[in-house]
Amino acid sequence: MIKVDVPFNNAPVLSIKNFHKFNTFEKEKLIEKILDSKDYFDSQPNSLKTQSNFEILYDHNNLLINLYEKFFNTAKTLFGDFKVSEKSKTTSWACVTNEDYYDFVPHNHLKTSTINSVYYLNIPKVNRNLSGPIKFQVNNEWLYYQPENFELIFFPNYLVHDATVHQSKEWRISINMEIICEENIDYVSNYLDKN
Repeated sequence: MIKVDVPFNNAPVLSIKNFHKFNTFEKEKLIEKILDSKDYFDSQPNSLKTQSNFEILYDHNNLLINLYEKFFNTAKTLFGDFKVSEKSKTTSWACVTNEDYYDFVPHNHLKTSTINSVYYLNIPKVNRNLSGPIKFQVNNEWLYYQPENFELIFFPNYLVHDATVHQSKEWRISINMEIICEENIDYVSNYLDKN
């Protein structure tokens, strides 16, 4: 049984805490591979660097493949038997920030997904508190949500969101995973309507 939390009364966001716990070695290796991808991305002539997510190019022992498969199976369990589009990819993208590396802009995922998720690999602590919440724009207002390590959240592709600045040298690392479906349905809202 999957325990799903609904953080907001007025925003279609679903949370699964402790979705997938990597052991210390796996987490360190995955962070290393993500930072290698970041360095490659940053070195490209047209890189947006701090203003953009980037594709994670390197995996270690299929850690990302396994994470994506678990996300996909969880989406099927929560949202039903959707049909996956041929355009859908199993690519994972990273959002990496710290106090010196941040200049993100609010965005949505209308062009890239039907089902959208973010998995939180590393959330720094500042003064012993987790930092770097995600923010969602709902009715011209920003709602803030503080994720935890190893948490997965689902939200609709149209929901404008952004990472927030945090005052830590440590990397805040999240992983975006998506599915493009044949159906044009807001699965998160449908889930909330049923539960």
